Amino acid sequence: MRQALANAISRPSRPGCVAILVASLLLALLSHPLIHGDGVAYLVALDSYAVDGDLDLSNQVARFAPAIAYPFALSGVTGTPVSPFPFGSAGLLAPLYRIGGWLEPRVPALRAYPEHFTPIQGRSLAYSLMVALGAHLYALASVALAYRAARRVAPGWAASLAAVCCLAGTPLLYYATVEALDSHVYGTFAIALALWLAARRCPGDREPAGAARASYPWPAALAIGLSLGLATLVRWQLLLYALPIGGAVVWRSAVGGRQAARTALAFAAGVGVYGGACALYFWRFFGAPLIVPNTVISGQPFIGAPLRYLPQVLLAWHNGWLSWSPIAGLGLAGLVGLAWSRQGAWRALALAGLAGVALQLALNASLDDWYGGWAFGQRRMTEAYPLLVVGLAWLLARDRRRLVAGAALLCALYGALLLVAQLYYTHTAGHPEGGGIAEVSRWLVSGPHGPTLAEIFRDRYGPWAWARPER
Repeated sequence: MRQALANAISRPSRPGCVAILVASLLLALLSHPLIHGDGVAYLVALDSYAVDGDLDLSNQVARFAPAIAYPFALSGVTGTPVSPFPFGSAGLLAPLYRIGGWLEPRVPALRAYPEHFTPIQGRSLAYSLMVALGAHLYALASVALAYRAARRVAPGWAASLAAVCCLAGTPLLYYATVEALDSHVYGTFAIALALWLAARRCPGDREPAGAARASYPWPAALAIGLSLGLATLVRWQLLLYALPIGGAVVWRSAVGGRQAARTALAFAAGVGVYGGACALYFWRFFGAPLIVPNTVISGQPFIGAPLRYLPQVLLAWHNGWLSWSPIAGLGLAGLVGLAWSRQGAWRALALAGLAGVALQLALNASLDDWYGGWAFGQRRMTEAYPLLVVGLAWLLARDRRRLVAGAALLCALYGALLLVAQLYYTHTAGHPEGGGIAEVSRWLVSGPHGPTLAEIFRDRYGPWAWARPER
């Protein structure tokens, strides 16, 4: 039996299994089936979509009133409550949410402590537990897809190490557990799916650079477009990834002798299916298909001077991308190297990934709340995870791999320790919005401040705290 199992798991797939197992352990240890803060706004939309089958939030706003932290604005078109967030994550989670509703009357344990759950999230544990597990599943799918994409440019061990280190060292781990209903993990899944689909058409690490599958027939372009359209429906600003990736797909098809026009139309149609649904939502509730919902709701400009806050977005002690997630620097260095190391398909795809990251940074650096509000790290760059995995995996497979592997492990440990410090700070310092690196680190090492770190994790995170996670 043992030999049969070993034969069933082929040698190339074993590193991928290790990555999934380690990622599952990290997600389980930090699992937190309690929805609060901004997550309640997403919960309202999810409940309306999954239970009522519509996006009229009127009855949900009344039902969840005790749990809503920030009042909903009224649509100037329909006069009903409206959310600035697209509803893509609601569509992805709706089946699991319905399962929670089916389990609630049948499993008494999932109705436990209503006096605890209802005031905070407006629903029983059955619903939030299924949402949390759904976030874990989409995070694991993102890890698996990023691993498979990275395997096209690096050996299994490098792809596995990159997938795990980028999970632990970026905000993805936090938004797949602590804030499981925020949209970042679902946007990451959509980008990872698009990257995997695109990488399948590129030469593998054991194939010559001019190997087949370097161009994109229209079915492949349609699938990639659908994935990036889904990303747009989850977070509208992720459309900025579609522009350069679509350009790379069309360009490679033209170079490979394919009909570029057919590929371009298929890609645009794929993006348009879900991107069009997002535009229809904006038109229905905000009166125009191409708007910035936050600007319409608040009446204040949401996007300011271009690149005004780029140094802060990258390096600020409070939620800077590279200061909180230095592993992103390694991943970007690998993408740069990949862009210039191969001709053809991989060069085009790596350059497109770098362009997508640059556009995201440019947008985030133009926002007055460049820090992302109550966030862990530079949360709006979470969706770059699969691109960082590919870049880091390529870097790990080059010369000085031991040095790069050591640096990757240290960066992952740094990110994980910052997450622990942030959680301890938010639960004991009276500042739920979090703090800067020096502030949260000093608070952690100078503790305990009331509850110990072990008590915080015992009472709030992990399967042992599912029944009644303290807020």
